[in-house]
Amino acid sequence: VSNKFLATKRVSSRRIIDQPNSNKSKQNTGNMNECKCPQILIVDDDSFNIIALENLLYSFGFSIESCFNGQEAVQAILERISSPCKADCQPYKAIFLDCNMPVMDGYECAKKLRALFEEYPTYKAPLIACTAYVNNREKEMAKESGMDDYCTKPVSKQKIQDLIRKFDLSH
Repeated sequence: VSNKFLATKRVSSRRIIDQPNSNKSKQNTGNMNECKCPQILIVDDDSFNIIALENLLYSFGFSIESCFNGQEAVQAILERISSPCKADCQPYKAIFLDCNMPVMDGYECAKKLRALFEEYPTYKAPLIACTAYVNNREKEMAKESGMDDYCTKPVSKQKIQDLIRKFDLSH
C-alpha cells in the first residue's frame, strides 16, 4: 500500500492513519456510537521506520497513530484518557516503542506508561519494543522497563502476524 493513498491527519507532530475500508472492520459498520480512535500507536523518531511499520499494520486493517518520541506517546495516552471520543472509547490495542529516541526514549516511556496503566487499567495495552539492536542487553532492558515483547527492525510481516496472535489484536 503506497503511503500517499493512506488517509492521514496531523495532530501536532503526531500522525493518524485511518483504517482501510474493510467488511471486518468495526469502524466501518456505520454505528455512530463506536470508538473511531486509532487502534495502534507507533513511537519512533525515524519517519522511514514509522512509515514501514504503518504500512505493515495497515495491511492487516489497523488504524494507526504515530509519535516521534516517548513524551508525545504519553501525551497521546493522557489525551485519550482525559478526552475520550465516546463513553466506550477503546484503548490502543498495542503500542510499538523504539528504544532509542530523543526527548524521552522507549525505556522511560514504557515505565511511565506502566504507571499510567496502573492508575487507568482499562487503557492498558501491550508495549512492544521495536529496535534495530538485537543484543541480549537491549532485550533485557526492554523487559526491565515493562515492555511485553521485542521485535527487531526491519519488522517482518510474519512477526506482525505472530504479535497479532500473541496479544489477540484481531478486530
